[in-house]
Amino acid sequence: MFRGIHTLNLDSKGRIAIPTCYREKLLEASNGCVVTTYNNDQRCLLLFPSTVWDKFEAFLLDLPPFDPEARKLQRIFIGHAFDGQMDPQGRLLIPPQLRKKTNLERETVIVGVGRKFEIWEEGAWNAHCNVCIEEGGLKASNNEVYEKLNSAPF
Repeated sequence: MFRGIHTLNLDSKGRIAIPTCYREKLLEASNGCVVTTYNNDQRCLLLFPSTVWDKFEAFLLDLPPFDPEARKLQRIFIGHAFDGQMDPQGRLLIPPQLRKKTNLERETVIVGVGRKFEIWEEGAWNAHCNVCIEEGGLKASNNEVYEKLNSAPF
């Protein structure tokens, strides 16, 4: 499981250095092979160990082939997906197309969210967090996730 927030800088070649605390886990999970794709819902990138991506991609491909919403999801997630490999120094190239879509130029944030990561432009991450705080976090009314949270075993 990946968790935590780390501020990183893109180098001049468009690479990020994966935080040391995640490197061994990525090597164990997928031999350092990853898939990076676009998440238009939040205007950030999603970074999956390839083994996790394979399951997610299979799920997407099993969606009804003629459903317009399913095709949108496939186009966004699969259409923007790039295979990558963490190098021996723990660096990962973020493809130029994905950097452009999310305005990644220098300051970035990588957020461990369970089985995957989100990669944000730092200003967009801070704005997103501020909006969440201003809105009072998770909305309680008619929210299935909130109901599940209420029954969490802690």
